[in-house]
Amino acid sequence: MLDMLVREEEDKEKYEEACKKIFNMHEKIRFVGILDSNGKLIAGGMREGIEPLEDEIHEKRWFHQTAIRREMTTMFENIYGKVRYVFANREKVKQLTFYIDDKILFISVQPEVSAHETIDLAEAILKS
Repeated sequence: MLDMLVREEEDKEKYEEACKKIFNMHEKIRFVGILDSNGKLIAGGMREGIEPLEDEIHEKRWFHQTAIRREMTTMFENIYGKVRYVFANREKVKQLTFYIDDKILFISVQPEVSAHETIDLAEAILKS
């Protein structure tokens, strides 16, 4: 599934399909989005019926900050290796971030999902 994001030309339909497949992996996934290298959302979004925690302006800022953070991690790849994923365990949400070539796959899950289960989800996504 992640190999769909590596393609040179953007294929929004394929990206949307990948987001739907990830949503289907767990009912507690709140958000699945694919961002470009500037942090612009190019596919995906919030699960239907789920209220976002932030407004659109804060969401855009968060995505932009995620793209900047991705750039910063590449400075250390030759020392520590490539980042497989980043897991943030916050009070109101758990977040997974995957860096795939020039794209970013960003996922958030409900806070009641255990850290262990969230990491298992990340591993399943990497294997798919």
